[in-house]
Amino acid sequence: MEQQAKYRQDEWDAAKEGERQKEAIKRAGRTAIRRKALSVPMRWLLKEKLLHGSILDYGCGRGDDVRRLKDKRKFIVGYDPNHDSMDYWDMARYRFDTITCNYVLNTVDEATGQRIINELRRLLHPQGTAYISVRRDIKKEGMTSRNTYQRNVVLDLPIVRETSTYCIYKLEKE
Repeated sequence: MEQQAKYRQDEWDAAKEGERQKEAIKRAGRTAIRRKALSVPMRWLLKEKLLHGSILDYGCGRGDDVRRLKDKRKFIVGYDPNHDSMDYWDMARYRFDTITCNYVLNTVDEATGQRIINELRRLLHPQGTAYISVRRDIKKEGMTSRNTYQRNVVLDLPIVRETSTYCIYKLEKE
């Protein structure tokens, strides 16, 4: 009986954690803004010719970068759980040469961020590269006035570009 109760408690705890993660992801989607031009990290990656082959914009928000890069004849798809984009299950069948993940990790907790990094690595071709951009201008961590979550992120990965407002890390398949 005691073991059965523990099993139910573990099941309940897992369900609660899953609901917390879903709510965090929903809140993260509220940070997506409309852009009239490519995002600054994406513009830099394009200028440096680091976007090649099949490209996935993971956490693409409203898809503005995806549309602009398609206009430049790039093969790119976008995935974001909070906005109309490529279906996750379709995306999971593919491996990509280049993956971008711009300003996503700043909006999720550390454990969710680690799961996203693991997913990016899994979605890469063996010689693929992911570029993870994080904000560097967050003054106060926690909930914002728009009821979204923001945090500073420092990763143990090579840095390809760092300014006072953002940092781009490089993740390889390994």
